[in-house]
Amino acid sequence: MSVRDESLKIGTVVSVDGAAITVEAERLSVRIDDTTEEHITVGSFVNCGGTHGDVLCVVTRAWQELAERRNKSDDETRILTDVKMVELVAVGMIEQGFRRGVERLPPVGCPAYFVTGDAFEALIGKAADDDLRRRLFPVGHRVGTANGKAQFDLDKFFGRHVAILGTTGSGKSYTVASLAQSVLTSYARPRLVFFDLHNEYGAAFEGERATCVGWSEFRLPIWMLSFDELVDICVGSVGGNQEAFLRKHLQAVREAAHEKRENDVVSVDTPVPFDWQSLVERLENEASAISDKRDRESIVKVIEKMKARRRDPRYAFLFEEHAKDAAAFFQKVFGLRQDDRESHVTVLDLSGLPAEIRAGVIGVLGRLFFEYKYWDIDPESLPIALVLEEAHSYIPSDGDAIYKGALESIERIAKEGRKYGLSLVVVSQRPANVSPTILSQCGTFVALRLTSDVDQERVLRLFPDTIGKQASLLSSLRDGEAIVSGDGVTLPGRVQFVRPSPPPRSKDVRYHKSWTDGPPDGYGGAGVVRRWLQQKRSI
Repeated sequence: MSVRDESLKIGTVVSVDGAAITVEAERLSVRIDDTTEEHITVGSFVNCGGTHGDVLCVVTRAWQELAERRNKSDDETRILTDVKMVELVAVGMIEQGFRRGVERLPPVGCPAYFVTGDAFEALIGKAADDDLRRRLFPVGHRVGTANGKAQFDLDKFFGRHVAILGTTGSGKSYTVASLAQSVLTSYARPRLVFFDLHNEYGAAFEGERATCVGWSEFRLPIWMLSFDELVDICVGSVGGNQEAFLRKHLQAVREAAHEKRENDVVSVDTPVPFDWQSLVERLENEASAISDKRDRESIVKVIEKMKARRRDPRYAFLFEEHAKDAAAFFQKVFGLRQDDRESHVTVLDLSGLPAEIRAGVIGVLGRLFFEYKYWDIDPESLPIALVLEEAHSYIPSDGDAIYKGALESIERIAKEGRKYGLSLVVVSQRPANVSPTILSQCGTFVALRLTSDVDQERVLRLFPDTIGKQASLLSSLRDGEAIVSGDGVTLPGRVQFVRPSPPPRSKDVRYHKSWTDGPPDGYGGAGVVRRWLQQKRSI
């Protein structure tokens, strides 16, 4: 199908200013056939074709203005006339199909041709070799003139980190669940791990291919923590003498608990299973032998904090029914084959984490996953994507001390994880509040509706592609509709994502129904308080 069809010519290039190309248009609509007429609008595709080759562009602005022109019958007379103008952004070359990136910009005087949806689809299909076709997975449909199936490149989408950003109610959970469901449908053995802070994604994944670890079942064995992590979560700040004392005896407990094999190296950070009570008793015995009263009392304070953590039911996930060793922990979290069952999506319900250690625990998980992939040697053995829901709440742009662990581990994944087969899907309703270091490492951006000027500005600065005036639509996008940009997408532009089935547990509360019908039969405060006391959100 020709991309220089004279019947689809719309005008001539009159200005080329870096990424911006201006066309003086003879018309702003074209007739495709006897019954179909297409209008040139924001998002339409145009080919600027001449001796330089064919440059595929996307319309970012179209307008009509009054301009002074010579009268054809009288060169000295000037008349005012309506002039149609179209602003374009170049997105790629047409050479045996479509190729992203522009080698040569169109010159002034070059003709511009409207590209139909069918022609665009043919270009995309022609450019895709067998390897690329295997990598593409469907996510929804493009919005605009050349509407058609929207597909993402799996290797570039997950391999170079992703940011999914949108205000509350814009369809973030809907979009994330839709993407994950499409990956599950398209590939036999993916690996996705969700950090679910509101217990909403478990409902979106059913069957044997998904494992939903509810809050009551979530365990992070205390012995999996490094020394610094253990101190931060279980003790808080410590002095030099306290730190040295605790470090010395934790090292000794780990060494004593480990069945050492040849060449094994056990440090104070090595994830060796040990008994917490044995550590506390050892510390108490050693503290009683300290002669200096002041030093002894400072150590006793540390021990009392450790004992208090063990008694606090909110921290039970650190101490109860944990995996027998590190390998068992990773096998469960990553869904590796156990009892002839393999899981490809793991949803970790972290909704019950105490607020004061949420960032710390997520930092531990991030650090553990990075360490695992670092020692995996072959990054293609088990590539993993971590979905970070509500990322602004634990990897913020203003790094308070309580976020230090999470920021360090997630930023390390953002900067180095790609080499080891560990990628991030950063999901947030406040992109302006998310660590700029992490967002700047993302290769693909899915920007849903954003109403805050500050958030819009942050996202526009991060977009890898030139979006032009399409960005002005960020505040008026529909639920589940996004402007997508970056390595993982064939072309930047608007995409409407497929509705997930089943959906996550994130639907809006139906006030009209509840305030009309009233509470359900048998509703009372006793059940709410019971779940509160038991720290269980299950119905």
